[in-house]
Amino acid sequence: MTSVQNKLPLFSVQNITYAYEGSGTALDAVSFDLFAGETLVLLGSNGCGKSTLLKLLDGLYFAAAGKILYQDEELSEERFRDEAFNGQFRREVGLVFQDSDVQLFLPSVTDELAFAPLQMDLQGDEVRRRVEAALTTLRIEGLRERAPHQLSSGEKKRVALASLLTLDPAVWLLDEPSAGLDPRSVAWLTSFIREQSALGKTMVLATHDLQLTREVADRICLLNEAHQVELVGRPSEILEQTELLRSANLL
Repeated sequence: MTSVQNKLPLFSVQNITYAYEGSGTALDAVSFDLFAGETLVLLGSNGCGKSTLLKLLDGLYFAAAGKILYQDEELSEERFRDEAFNGQFRREVGLVFQDSDVQLFLPSVTDELAFAPLQMDLQGDEVRRRVEAALTTLRIEGLRERAPHQLSSGEKKRVALASLLTLDPAVWLLDEPSAGLDPRSVAWLTSFIREQSALGKTMVLATHDLQLTREVADRICLLNEAHQVELVGRPSEILEQTELLRSANLL
């Protein structure tokens, strides 16, 4: 487990509020810090704002109020217009969507894995090296020529993770990573998250899966159904509080 004492935050989420037009508030005055090298679980029931929060951390959405700092720089639309900052941030921070079909759109698995490195203007030999390394790490060598839309949910999830692995990001944002997976695939996913954490990667999971949370979390940021932070703490401080989890619609 990663200690966060006496460390400056990698991300600082400061009193952010976000609402979708016509559908009400998604996040209401949310604040917490995220530290480099830790595995933080954004834990909450469906609809509490977890996925929105990941998109804010990834610079895909921008808060209506409050701010998010990444390495002391505010994530704003204006900041992302700077091509140098945008490129560096996209290399360092990557998001894996809950629905893999949203992320996979090319004719073959190999094409999917090569796409991001090619956008970084890497040369052919380096792209091929990264693709082969990701295929091996995710144990999907046999899928290289398959069309992603023909794969199972578990296979699609591995391909989506592999496509991000080719960028070797420092920060992984995973939206409901265990959704739709069978027990064997969840066990594999748990091992993968632990392996990346052991390599010093910062892992952020949005989930309502209590068992996965118990297996991987260094800290938990518990979101309630009012779209607010209920509590931030260690798994031992949160997961044993039955009434607290019941109030958050997790039991």
